[in-house]
Amino acid sequence: MRNLPVIPVRIEGNYHSWPRWANRLMRSDITVTFEQPVYIDPDIDLNTLEIMLKQIVEPREEIEGKKVCRSTKRIENLSKVIYRCPVCLCFQSIVEVMPDSLYCRTCNTKYKLKSDFKVEYNCDNHKKAESIYTLYNLIKIRYSDIYTLLSKVMNEKYQDYLKPGEKLIYTALCQLWEESKSVFNRSKKGLCILSNRTITISDCGEQHIIPLAEIGAVTIESNYKLQIYNEVHKVLVQITFDNDSVLKWQDLLAVVLSEQFNKQIITR
Repeated sequence: MRNLPVIPVRIEGNYHSWPRWANRLMRSDITVTFEQPVYIDPDIDLNTLEIMLKQIVEPREEIEGKKVCRSTKRIENLSKVIYRCPVCLCFQSIVEVMPDSLYCRTCNTKYKLKSDFKVEYNCDNHKKAESIYTLYNLIKIRYSDIYTLLSKVMNEKYQDYLKPGEKLIYTALCQLWEESKSVFNRSKKGLCILSNRTITISDCGEQHIIPLAEIGAVTIESNYKLQIYNEVHKVLVQITFDNDSVLKWQDLLAVVLSEQFNKQIITR
C-alpha cells in the first residue's frame, strides 16, 4: 500500500477527558488536528517511517500542557492507580474524598488533584506538586514489597489452599470469568490466592488453578478486568476484584514472574 498517502491525526486532551482510572468520560476540551498527507518513499525503511509518523502525531507540550479536566468528581477511582500512599508507602490506606482529594489513613497525608492533573501534597514540611505518572512510579510494587504484603495476609486459614513448598503472597475477593466462543462468562466467585507458584480462585471447595510458570501476559481491560493469558494451554481468563486494584495485581504478578521465573510478561 506504499502508493497511498498516510493522513496523520494528532489528538490532544484525551488524557484529561478519559484518564486510565475513570469509568466514564470527563469534561475536557479535546483538540484533533489533521496534518498534511505523508507520501511514502517506496524505498523507506518501515521502522524509520514509524518513527517519523510518531513524531508528527505526538501531542505538543504547549497544547497538552494547557488542557484541564472540568469534571467535579475527577478523583473518583484514582485509588486504582495510586493504590498506596506515596509518602508512607502503606497499602490499603488510601481513601477517596470527593470531589478532588485522596487521604492516607496511616500517615494522614492529603493529596489534592488539580484540574491539570497535578497532585499537590505536603511531605517533610515541603509542598509538592507531582504528576500522577511520577506518583505511580513512587508507589509501584517492587520485589521487596512482597514481604510486606506477605506479612499482612499470612494466616493459618489459607494454608489449606497451598501445596507443600508454596508460600502465600496475597489474597483478595474476586470473580473469575472464562472465555467461551469469544464471550466471557462468570464461572467462580470467591477468594483469589496468589502464591509463589500459582493463582488459585476458590469457590465453595471448587478451585481454578493457574500456574505462574504458564502465564504469558497479564493485561488490564476496561480499567477493572485483569486478563491472564495461559501461553501453554492458549486460554484467556478475566478476573475482577470486589475491592482491590487491578493495576496493583498486574504490578504484583509482573514482579513475581520476573524475579522468580525470569519472565518478562506482556503487560501492554
